[in-house]
Amino acid sequence: MRSSLLDDPGMTRLDPSGMLQMILDVPYHCQDARYRVLNAPPKMNTKGIQGVLVSGLGGSAIGGDVLRTLIWKSAPVSLAVNRHYELPGWVGKSSLVVCSSYSGNTEETLSVFRQACARGAKVLVVSSGGELLALAKRKKLAYCQVPGGLPPRAAFGYSFITLLTAFESLGLLPSFEEDFQETLSLLTTLAQRYGGMAPTAKNPAKQLAAFLHGKLPVVYAGADHLDSVAIRWKCQFNENSKQVALAGIVPEMNHNEVLGFSSPEPLSKKMACVLLRHPKGDHPQIARRFDILKGILKARTAGVREVSAEGRSLLAQMMSVIYLGDFVSLYLAYLKGVDPTPIALIDSFKAKLGR
Repeated sequence: MRSSLLDDPGMTRLDPSGMLQMILDVPYHCQDARYRVLNAPPKMNTKGIQGVLVSGLGGSAIGGDVLRTLIWKSAPVSLAVNRHYELPGWVGKSSLVVCSSYSGNTEETLSVFRQACARGAKVLVVSSGGELLALAKRKKLAYCQVPGGLPPRAAFGYSFITLLTAFESLGLLPSFEEDFQETLSLLTTLAQRYGGMAPTAKNPAKQLAAFLHGKLPVVYAGADHLDSVAIRWKCQFNENSKQVALAGIVPEMNHNEVLGFSSPEPLSKKMACVLLRHPKGDHPQIARRFDILKGILKARTAGVREVSAEGRSLLAQMMSVIYLGDFVSLYLAYLKGVDPTPIALIDSFKAKLGR
């Protein structure tokens, strides 16, 4: 059985850059990120801010997505995420624009940074260095510097927790300290449950990777809080597993996408579906929709698996599902026989773009 290969210590030869260790280090990344911001909080007058925009791409943007879905029901100001060279029209002097670029050299984010400054918006930079951080320092703007040396997707603990803690320190959010401590404890436990030393028979991450191997992963989540988590899963499959994957949101997909499963056919039979469930957070009608959807998908695809959020706080619940997805994408890479770290096709794409 190919999944048994995940219990072979020799499988790590496929991971020479140590992506497994980077994922195991996520609890430390989160703790370190929070300490750094609390020790040197960004200084900015946030009075009068009417809207917040987090602008970034890839692993530098997903932290904004997760923050948005964490706070959208309770935050006193609206928060949006921008993945473009340009700012939306509503951004102005009463806006806070967070420019997030792990490398500090993302051309789209640099473009947005210059526009935000020109419009007189308040600007906060989150970066490990590069041109973006240099510009922020030169212009004496608020910034949060994170450690470099990681692939941006592996720096999620820094990008997300830095944002969350910065917003707390700026008075835009209440304290999440109690929730953070619970989350840190849970992630530490999950690292042992999902880590490489835990055998497949007792490791949900390895089992799920085996289920997805050789199929097209399709991830569905509810619109309450896990929609951003489904995006994270999809992107981790793309980058770590070098795998095309799909992500959809309930209830929206019930109004269109579900019709693609009207009858069993060769294409849908190659799809393996993962339902990200949030028992304590999904709207009751969304929970009912998932139950109906599961029956439809079981009869028309290669199979369905359900993942349930863990933890007491919403922060812990969201992070528990994100963390599982990181491990699943890694183990799927191992099963495919690919190195999870390099992004050769993206590097080639950027090189052609720069000519």
